[in-house]
Amino acid sequence: MTFKDRDGHLDMEAVIDHMVRTCASLGPILKADEDIIGGLPCLQVSWIAKALVKFGRDGDAGCLKPVLDIAEQVLRDGGQEGRDFIGACMVEGIPDNGESVLAPFAGPLLLQAMDQWRGRSASG
Repeated sequence: MTFKDRDGHLDMEAVIDHMVRTCASLGPILKADEDIIGGLPCLQVSWIAKALVKFGRDGDAGCLKPVLDIAEQVLRDGGQEGRDFIGACMVEGIPDNGESVLAPFAGPLLLQAMDQWRGRSASG
């Protein structure tokens, strides 16, 4: 699956939709805060990151790998737009110490993005 719109740009809404189709538990979480995050893909994927950490901490890790595989694909195939979307929105949305919950399920590009973000946030 590719996440490009007809102009060749990253289709962030398609990424979100695919994540929600892959993990049905995400739909109600996004719906509950639709008045805050509706129509804002960066906030939506940030909410998804928070939800995945919560799922993992609650022992419900079934969604983690499939959703993080989508993030990995966006990092791999989405060019700078994909790196910005996943890095600046999803990775920065991971709660403190949440990387340790997600890391076992993340691909190498996502791990690298998490390491880079952790380095930036630790330095200031």
